[in-house]
Amino acid sequence: EENINKTEIVKKLKSTLIKQQSFDAVVVGSDQVWRPKYNFNIKNMFLDFCKKEKNLKRIAYAASFGVDEWEYSSSQTKVCSLLAQKFDAIGVREESAVNLCSKYLGVEASWVLDPTLLLHKEEYLNICKNVPKLSQKTLVAYVLDRNEIVFSICESIAAERGLALKFFEAGENAVLSVPEWLAMFRDASYVVTDSFHGTAFSIIFEKDFKCLYNKNRGPTRFDSLLNVFDSGKIDEMRCFSLNWIKNSLGA
Repeated sequence: EENINKTEIVKKLKSTLIKQQSFDAVVVGSDQVWRPKYNFNIKNMFLDFCKKEKNLKRIAYAASFGVDEWEYSSSQTKVCSLLAQKFDAIGVREESAVNLCSKYLGVEASWVLDPTLLLHKEEYLNICKNVPKLSQKTLVAYVLDRNEIVFSICESIAAERGLALKFFEAGENAVLSVPEWLAMFRDASYVVTDSFHGTAFSIIFEKDFKCLYNKNRGPTRFDSLLNVFDSGKIDEMRCFSLNWIKNSLGA
């Protein structure tokens, strides 16, 4: 609200939006925008509403299928493959998605980092610099799907490490501002999370963490992120990804 220039809320994507805003490029992504179970009108996520615009750049950045198997129906595959082939550049968030794009959509794709990882820790620290720090060493649990097993895991780790336990969340139950949300990762002595972005910010803030996989939400996302993290190539991928998006936009 404070830092991003936005249009009014758009409930139906139409080509008139492109003309009204005089856009030079449209970028779709990131997150699981290309997972049909999360997007009823999946062709919108392949920019069908601007397919007649001749001079418009179409780019996917860190678009994710969430899983490494193909979940599209035959009709969805046919429509979306034709739309994908109109893109000027396609960057996907998971390494496995490169193969899915080639096999089912007939397009080449590059593996790029989630956009949250394009910024360094210092840039996020600046956003939350005015938030008071936690007064005690704390295990911060950022959990989207809570249950007794998760509570037990968090309580056990907190007791083992001598840490206070604090849960926070996203969605309708979220009570923290963006700076306060970032400060939770900043101040954590340990993080437990079942969230992709909870994992990403644990990495950004260089925290010890435990990642809880949730198969329904898309485990493949975690595999790619943790593999590049474990390989020590986050900085290398960040440089590649920044150059990729700049080149794709012609910036």
